[in-house]
Amino acid sequence: MNNWPFVAHIEFASLEKKDRKRYMAEFESLLKENFSYPILLIHMGQLQPEEAEILLAEHTNFYLITSHADPITVNTSSQPWVNMFKGKRFKPAWKSLILKYPDRFVFALDNVWEKHWKNDYTKKMNLWRKALTEMPPEVAEKIAHGNAERLYELK
Repeated sequence: MNNWPFVAHIEFASLEKKDRKRYMAEFESLLKENFSYPILLIHMGQLQPEEAEILLAEHTNFYLITSHADPITVNTSSQPWVNMFKGKRFKPAWKSLILKYPDRFVFALDNVWEKHWKNDYTKKMNLWRKALTEMPPEVAEKIAHGNAERLYELK
């Protein structure tokens, strides 16, 4: 059996306030109880940078998957997705977190429906490609593929 990380699918911004608080407490419990096992949160967990920073600082086994974290998805959906971008660059708060925790972000797109492949894929890839060029090369490499390769033992 592969020792792959656990991917959690919790969309915190979609939860009502009382449920959000309870889910966050339970998620932090999961992180603490499994401190040596990598736990990835898909869709950035719909977390804002301040929330993500708390988890990144307190839990070395916590990772964020970038799926649906772009303005293209945000502008074509009614869901409260995270938008990591301002124009074609990372928002300063997200850029700061990426630079502080470059080993903890995993690039991914969540292309489930035809429209994701047909209409949005190239736009999203170009956006990410442009934004990552503004990072130090070693950071861009980690985000783009290095972290996934390491976590999923692909090399």
